[in-house]
Amino acid sequence: MAVTESNSGTQTCTVTTEHTLVTLTADGVYTLVLDLNALAGSATTPDILEVRIKRRALSAGTTRQQIVAHYVGGLLPNKVVESPPFVVIHSCEISIKQTQGTGRDIPWSIRSIA
Repeated sequence: MAVTESNSGTQTCTVTTEHTLVTLTADGVYTLVLDLNALAGSATTPDILEVRIKRRALSAGTTRQQIVAHYVGGLLPNKVVESPPFVVIHSCEISIKQTQGTGRDIPWSIRSIA
């Protein structure tokens, strides 16, 4: 089994704005890795990050949300998180949205498993 990085970058978050990291169009098995070290915790307004994976059921279908995960600064036992492997057929859009706190830089990587 070979693992390669297909896409990567650092997203500077604007609070309440959804940022598309990548739209995958090549069929395959992928995983998303995020470095959440920058998320800060506070008693009143901790940083909160939503991660969304959107897919289509049919090649000509509409892209719809499949998975949403929330990460709260100060409550993360691990600073680097990785999604379970997911299959892409037709296409897949991956986005993040910081919903609260101070806008942070989030390094990310998409890994292809072959």
